Amino acid sequence: MRRTPLRKVSKDPIKRLKTRADRKVQDWFRATYPNEKCECCGKSFELMHHFILKSQCNALRYHKWNLIFICGKCHSRIHCFGANELNALIGWKRGKLWYNRIMKLKKTHISLSPKYLEEIITKYSKVVN
Repeated sequence: MRRTPLRKVSKDPIKRLKTRADRKVQDWFRATYPNEKCECCGKSFELMHHFILKSQCNALRYHKWNLIFICGKCHSRIHCFGANELNALIGWKRGKLWYNRIMKLKKTHISLSPKYLEEIITKYSKVVN
């Protein structure tokens, strides 16, 4: 019997490139910083959380200042249970200067063109492979 995938693969080439680029970024950070700790609880980090959500700003989607080392449990607390105190904790730890820079960058608009996404994939493929 043939199984259906848990997630459908998009036929839209831009969405597919975004998915590949997102995965490359996550893999690159895990390979490059294997001993980093979760910025909320101090356990080993598992993934990179976007402080400014990917859906809110294309300019910050792959920007290192927007990516937060975080464990799966804290990530679930933020996204599933709306634990805004964790985002506040991250902002407090990183400081006012960081917060002001990220808010300024949030106003920047870029288009996620296929060329740009391919550049991101290439950039973050170098260390992982």
